[in-house]
Amino acid sequence: MMKRVAMLLNGPIKNDYRVIKVIETLSASHKIHLFYINGNTAEDALLFNQNVKLTAVEHTASLWVKVIRHSLFCYEFNFLKKLVLSSGERFDHIWANDLPTLFPAYACSKKMNSRLVYDSHEIYTETINQFFPRHSTGLKKFLFQTMISFMRNHGLRIEHKIFPSVDKFLTVNESLLHHFIERNTVKEGFVIMNLPKKNQTKKIDPIDFKVKFNWDSSSVISIYQGQLNEGRGLQLLFEAIQLLPNHFKLVVVGNGSLGNTLREWSVKQKLTKRIKFIETVPLSELSAYTSGADLGINLLEKFNLSKEYASPNKLFEYIHSEIPVVASDTIENQRVFDSYAIGQLTGNKPEEIATAILEVSKQKKTAFLEAILLAKSHYQWDNQVELLNSVLIE
Repeated sequence: MMKRVAMLLNGPIKNDYRVIKVIETLSASHKIHLFYINGNTAEDALLFNQNVKLTAVEHTASLWVKVIRHSLFCYEFNFLKKLVLSSGERFDHIWANDLPTLFPAYACSKKMNSRLVYDSHEIYTETINQFFPRHSTGLKKFLFQTMISFMRNHGLRIEHKIFPSVDKFLTVNESLLHHFIERNTVKEGFVIMNLPKKNQTKKIDPIDFKVKFNWDSSSVISIYQGQLNEGRGLQLLFEAIQLLPNHFKLVVVGNGSLGNTLREWSVKQKLTKRIKFIETVPLSELSAYTSGADLGINLLEKFNLSKEYASPNKLFEYIHSEIPVVASDTIENQRVFDSYAIGQLTGNKPEEIATAILEVSKQKKTAFLEAILLAKSHYQWDNQVELLNSVLIE
């Protein structure tokens, strides 16, 4: 039976590939109305079929918004409730993507007597320290720690209050599901991993970085793709490259708050000939860059519980581009590497990262290919579809 779903998202949709895939899957059999922030509905509509309706609202960071965002953040997107209720539609399910949209989704579900779905992509309350400088001192350090503590307590209270009303709970891996089950009353829990689609990485000619950057034929090329933000071990990776022989190179694809700092560091350390930066590229072209490298790098610093329990999306993107991986030795990474010999796990010290890169480089990519292909077959979005569709079954 076709269901009507109001889905809430506290950001643009065009680069949120997990939410895009969820909507694509569900809209094959159900009506989805996405209420989201700062989108272009004309362009975004091209992503979906006729069963998807889009309502985007502009939301700028005014002074008042910034105050709410850094205090009672669960209420920042309460205006989404008004949009849903004034749509004139009757929804069977209200779907909250992450904690910032849970309160308005809960309010809508109560008002409309709809079932509430909570899709938690991470432990949001644990991620709050990522929004503040890590190495502040004095009064600033005290102020930031106070704000982090207040925001975490606020978020936990909201979650604890609403969880008994959540009809279906989703998250991205087993570690996170167990965490939420232990901390809250979860009626039903599903693990829907954020995996690439089967044909997302098309067979296209890889970028020849040796030609592009005039590197020697003996070069060993590592690639990092993703946000250049805190918690991703980027400074550690750069220091590891510095420890390796000169024929070891690094390509960094992406941008973020640490971009300028990392570029300045590479200049200061005279590594600009070995470390190359490329701005974010379209998803349709990304595999050409990834498959042009000899190995992919995926590091996570455990400076909060969400990072410690994370399943890095980029790990699976490297697998789908069929290159071996050097990854941090975390719980969820261990699950993958214990089943498939796709590369090397490492500790988060520059010396350990350098050693892991060296060990993987001693073997050709083809030595890992059989395990990578098996992992690619297992870790793909198509294997999540049946379970995801069951979320809307009463």
